Amino acid sequence: MTAPSVLIVSPIASHPADQGNAARIQAEAAELRRRGIALDFLYYGMEGLTKEQFEMMSRNWRRFFFLKSAGLPLPRLPSAWGLDDWCGDQLCDEVAGLVGKYRYDAVIVNYVWMSKVLERFSGPLKIIDTHDLFGDRNKVAENARLEPRWFFTTIGEENRGFARADVVIGIQKNESAKIATRHTGRTITVGYPIGPALFVADRNPSGADFHLRLYR
Repeated sequence: MTAPSVLIVSPIASHPADQGNAARIQAEAAELRRRGIALDFLYYGMEGLTKEQFEMMSRNWRRFFFLKSAGLPLPRLPSAWGLDDWCGDQLCDEVAGLVGKYRYDAVIVNYVWMSKVLERFSGPLKIIDTHDLFGDRNKVAENARLEPRWFFTTIGEENRGFARADVVIGIQKNESAKIATRHTGRTITVGYPIGPALFVADRNPSGADFHLRLYR
């Protein structure tokens, strides 16, 4: 029986777990492996890559892929980043090539602003792990008299990203409730550390055609 396989795409390194987003990726991966799922990892190197990171990630994942990120363009919108400003076309092409070569059962994209890659292939289940909400995030910061940092976009742009996925994962129930009103596909909550919404492998009675299901 061939193990189901998943490609994880991330703009941040999975190792070491010296920040919350990396720790989340590792915890989620541990749960998936516990269910017999083989995992490949593509790091779109927005934060660079050290020799130690390369060695750690090469040991941790069945296959580890690295693609150097493109430089950031000017924001497409007058007061926010466009949804796809940080997601280079070369990454989309790379993911499509890997899906065609390795026939993944699912692709998990970390952050909604990496969702453009989901438009370049068909077949695998398309999943976005949001980590956070980025629509109008700058307004929240400004209301708190803080300078908006990192990525932020509009609600409309974020909704466009959600629409690319079959499943959108929120990290908190209140975030998932908001996403569910803006996404026509399935929305689930996978907290940190990993909560009860987990991936499991299943086969139909004939033993063919792997399906990836999500349970609360």
